[in-house]
Amino acid sequence: ADSGIALLAFSVLTPEEKKLLLHEDRQGRIHTAAIAFSPDPRLLTRTLAVACDSVIRFYDSETGRLDRSLEDKRLLDELKELGKDDPTEVKKLTTISHAHGLTYSIAFSPDGSLLASSGTHLIRPGGRSVINAEIPTHGKLKLWDAKTGELKHDLGKHYDRVRSLAFSPGRLAVLGNHPPGPWTSSVRLWNPKTGVVESTITIRSGLFEETVALSPDGALVAAATAYREPQPAGETTRRLGFGSPHLLVWDAKTGDLIIKRKMRKLVTSIAFSPDSKTLATGSSEGVTLRDPMTLQEKGKFQPPTSPLSNVRLAYFADGTRMAVAANDKKQGSLTLWKLDKP
Repeated sequence: ADSGIALLAFSVLTPEEKKLLLHEDRQGRIHTAAIAFSPDPRLLTRTLAVACDSVIRFYDSETGRLDRSLEDKRLLDELKELGKDDPTEVKKLTTISHAHGLTYSIAFSPDGSLLASSGTHLIRPGGRSVINAEIPTHGKLKLWDAKTGELKHDLGKHYDRVRSLAFSPGRLAVLGNHPPGPWTSSVRLWNPKTGVVESTITIRSGLFEETVALSPDGALVAAATAYREPQPAGETTRRLGFGSPHLLVWDAKTGDLIIKRKMRKLVTSIAFSPDSKTLATGSSEGVTLRDPMTLQEKGKFQPPTSPLSNVRLAYFADGTRMAVAANDKKQGSLTLWKLDKP
């Protein structure tokens, strides 16, 4: 992180696994969906969790050595039954450890004891999606024991899709779509030990890029999303595309909305500073540091990539630096920024 020198590079999937997984991806793309460092140094020297397609694996980040793969054995058994007449499908299921369908997001609990993961649909032979009625045990949100790899809770039957996860001590925030319709979006706050929902915050109709963050002190939950505003009575319905981008902050204990602001550009990444006093937001306009209670601007900087898209940001543990990843039309960039104040 100090020098920017590459220390290690490794492939998450073997060549055989890549070949087999192409069977489920009609566009022929396999991508690393999410990465997260464990905050618990007792797991390994530094444990790096990597989610790629349907696979979630733990690595020693200093050596690249594979420690374990997460595997939902119930899910595998039911998938094998669905694919029993397809030799290629059976081979894939016996070769690759499935934790999800396509994985969206992963997050460690603050003490490193749990890993939360979210995913979307599974694919069965012939390229058709597997629905919950066919795989009753499979959900789109799962909690794993980070030390043993054991599946602790399968909570995903409550969701059609989970976009983003965030932990604070004793609480897991999940932003996703849930019944009665695929565009009903909400933030749910879960007790990760019991698997019980403590509160639900509905956000009208989330339609596009969505991300959620919990303040490290557990007091605030923030979300960035885009949704259609309700139209005044009598007004002619008009096409609104993906709706307007918004940034929202709630009291994590009561679920009360503290502040909502309509944004000029879609916010693709948000993060609280380690002291919980700053909320950083990333968009095509750059990175803005805000007061989380008022959303007033405290500072701003612009990565060199232009024009910016798909901005992702993360604070260093001590709050003195920030890593910012962004794309332009031709390539991506990773920049490190020194912050005067967290």
